[in-house]
Amino acid sequence: MVKKTKLRVEHTPSFKVIALFSQQKDYRLCWLLNRHLLFDLKRLSPFAYPPYKKVETSRFSVYHYEDAINRLHYFLLANKCPEGVLFELPKNMDYLLLIKNPGAGFNQNDFISKVRKTEQLQGVFPLDDGLGKRSDLILYDFEMYADEAIK
Repeated sequence: MVKKTKLRVEHTPSFKVIALFSQQKDYRLCWLLNRHLLFDLKRLSPFAYPPYKKVETSRFSVYHYEDAINRLHYFLLANKCPEGVLFELPKNMDYLLLIKNPGAGFNQNDFISKVRKTEQLQGVFPLDDGLGKRSDLILYDFEMYADEAIK
């Protein structure tokens, strides 16, 4: 009898993920973050992906800012659209702030402290493994989307 071998490919996303809870519209939240953090978040084409427990793809708004000095890319990704949510957990999360390729010099706790001081944010929490089962797949697809969108 032939022994079967399974090939497992595991992808570790190169993002730090921060959950944002805010009732503001995406463009208003971008304006607040830009003003407080001295960013320049700009709208990208929407991220097309099926919402949680849905089959058809929906569009989630995305904003991007590149910090050329520190070689960081910041993405503000809406978690909600009229058809559903991208991530089920944590409950009622409105936005994800994704930081691509944070190096050893990036202090996540200091950054979160700065973000928490932004007006109209009800909550800001780091999410390392708290996004649920399909997070690796979504973040992998988002990474492919981001590489194409920021060229």
